[in-house]
Amino acid sequence: MRYWSTQVQNGGRPPGLSQVWPAFAPHLHLGTLRHPSLIAFLPEIVRASLPGTNGALLLASRFLHEHYRNELFERADINFPTILLAAISRRRAEFLAGRLLAHQAQLLLGLDTMEIAVNSDRSPAWPVGLAGSISHTGEWCICAVTKGDQVLAGVDIETVPSGDALSSIMEYCLDADERALILGTERRSVPQLAGLVFSAKETLFKLLYPRVGRYFGFDTAKIRELPTSTTLRLYLTSNLGGPLETGKCFEIRIGSGPNHVLTWAFEDSSFWQT
Repeated sequence: MRYWSTQVQNGGRPPGLSQVWPAFAPHLHLGTLRHPSLIAFLPEIVRASLPGTNGALLLASRFLHEHYRNELFERADINFPTILLAAISRRRAEFLAGRLLAHQAQLLLGLDTMEIAVNSDRSPAWPVGLAGSISHTGEWCICAVTKGDQVLAGVDIETVPSGDALSSIMEYCLDADERALILGTERRSVPQLAGLVFSAKETLFKLLYPRVGRYFGFDTAKIRELPTSTTLRLYLTSNLGGPLETGKCFEIRIGSGPNHVLTWAFEDSSFWQT
């Protein structure tokens, strides 16, 4: 299997976002997103290009819920899906923010914007020739997109856990060996490390689900060693079918700031046929 490098290209560092993603560069709003009402909703976008990934992009932004209106879907030329009819306003805002970033990524890749529909399991239905992943936490949204029919993508962003959230991750998302590794570090490092492992497992799920075709739990993969400053390795603890055998290693790229952790991965899916 080929693991793609995710060393980001350094660019400008906008205030605020630079604390979370210091290697991201400012991004100018393109296409329909240049409308004032959409700029107010998604005011500050940053992007990172990932060398060695056939032009893969990460785009991130805060979205301001107080500026969300249902009319923004029409303004952005994005269909309002039926799954959102019963959703609260914040969920609608999250959905719109992710689709807006995905449209921006398509324009940056030199493509016309294509509709990203919703699968029956509520995951994004990426158009043929495009692979991507979307994640939200709080007021933050991030989107990973690349060209290709044989590519898998996963991305996740999480708030550094504390209190009950941290306790839940330690108890339900990590096994005894993983807890021992994390608790053996400096006390102040525990929340961020636990958040990174949790996020990496979310990214792995998003990466593999399109091929596996079924849900699998946090106990399906584990860390055996602490992550480096850029990479976290997850090892499968059970067979997911095909070449996804017990012990198979996945390298998840990581980033972190004072309050958030970020993980992402791209894979050439042709390994599935090997």
